Amino acid sequence: MYVRIFILLLVVTAAGCKTKQNGGDCNTTGHVEDLTGLDGCGLMIVTESGEKLLPARISVDGLELKAGQSARFGYRKLEGMAGICMAEDAMVEITCWTPAGKTDEIPNRPDCLDLERVPEKGWMPDLLNAFKSAKITKYRFRTNGWAYLFSGEKSFLYDCQGTLICQSSEPSARDCLQLVEPGAEGKVIYEKP
Repeated sequence: MYVRIFILLLVVTAAGCKTKQNGGDCNTTGHVEDLTGLDGCGLMIVTESGEKLLPARISVDGLELKAGQSARFGYRKLEGMAGICMAEDAMVEITCWTPAGKTDEIPNRPDCLDLERVPEKGWMPDLLNAFKSAKITKYRFRTNGWAYLFSGEKSFLYDCQGTLICQSSEPSARDCLQLVEPGAEGKVIYEKP
């Protein structure tokens, strides 16, 4: 009887390991972008929400990433790994991959806004009012053109499409500014009177 229980436990454990290895659900949607123009970067997966994932491992047999691919995929964040790209939000292992209907179909994302002042409508004035920011400074940004630093009691760095990149409790926001283009000079586009 104990032998049967032991064998049953081995079978259940082996099945559980196989499920984890082949990586569960394809519950994230995104597309592959080629960021080889940035130092140390290459192909990166950008999720629908704008999160940038750098694939360090691929556990899906036969998967070869190419720029422009769209898919539903599963991943596991790899803690303790560091790369030299510095534009990614996380380094990941791809555990599941289901291509979208057309491989060249990229999710519709808002245009990158290169603003010289705060527009009357949209995400920027909404955030300005929500944060009660004293100043907004525009910086060159590595992945998609521009980033906007909302400064006040707390500082928030957003990319040009309104996706949060970094939040800082430091008045100087030095930790967030490490994410913009190295040596980039900021340009103030709004200052509270």
